[in-house]
Amino acid sequence: MGATAGVTGELSDRLERIVEWPRSVGWMNRLAERLWPGAAGQAVRGRAVGLFWPGVLVRNVVFLAIVLVHGLRRLLPPY
Repeated sequence: MGATAGVTGELSDRLERIVEWPRSVGWMNRLAERLWPGAAGQAVRGRAVGLFWPGVLVRNVVFLAIVLVHGLRRLLPPY
């Protein structure tokens, strides 16, 4: 729906509530501008969108721990 309606569409109020650390709505907008030439006239090629990679590593380790705890919990009684 967001691809057809755009940022100003029906989901714009939900866009402000996105919590996807270390990515942000601003980071997603910069990525869209670089990927889609129509967003800002021409796509910016050759430069990557900066991302705080240690934050991604920490976030993924936390999610891995959550998944493993939930999975291992299924092995405990009561089955």
